[in-house]
Amino acid sequence: MQVLFVYFIIAFSADYFFVTHKSTDYPKLTIAVFSFFTILEYTLFSLFIFYILRNKYFKRIIVFISILFLIFSLSYFFLNINNPKKFDSPSASIESILIIIFCILFLFDQLNNPEIVIIYESHRFWAITGFLIYMAGSLFLYIYAADFTKEQKNYYWNINSFVNIIKGIFLGIAIIMKKENFIVHSPVEKSYNSLEKL
Repeated sequence: MQVLFVYFIIAFSADYFFVTHKSTDYPKLTIAVFSFFTILEYTLFSLFIFYILRNKYFKRIIVFISILFLIFSLSYFFLNINNPKKFDSPSASIESILIIIFCILFLFDQLNNPEIVIIYESHRFWAITGFLIYMAGSLFLYIYAADFTKEQKNYYWNINSFVNIIKGIFLGIAIIMKKENFIVHSPVEKSYNSLEKL
């Protein structure tokens, strides 16, 4: 839960930075902040998913892939630090693909070993759904962003803003939700308990 809150604050700060600083005024700084944010965002997302997964095999996959991703992203950043007009498209695109895969692993884990019957009663579901919508919605935008003209970027970046707002709403719901007890009730038992309250 703390990971989500930390991410929420960092994402809000990064969004504020991008809104208040035009990329044309400080191109190197903007690209550096975006590249650093991509690495930090990936680290926090994968850390959250790592903590909520129960399958040890899936956890090992996340650790191994994360090490490779961080090496690649940092290398790409330092190799392109002198090219301020180049968007960090490969790192952002790979981040999106990996987080989508990790979200699917979590949902697969939940299908095989459900912790609660009604999944939307879990803060984890809301966080994972927010990650999934955000990454899926911005994936192709990140893939092509390095080749966009200024007009195309201004036009298509609204997609990123839209899925960013949806992600923020879902993460907000996850943060304010009560933490679950993770007691698995059968559907019959849940129905019986509901009838007792009548």
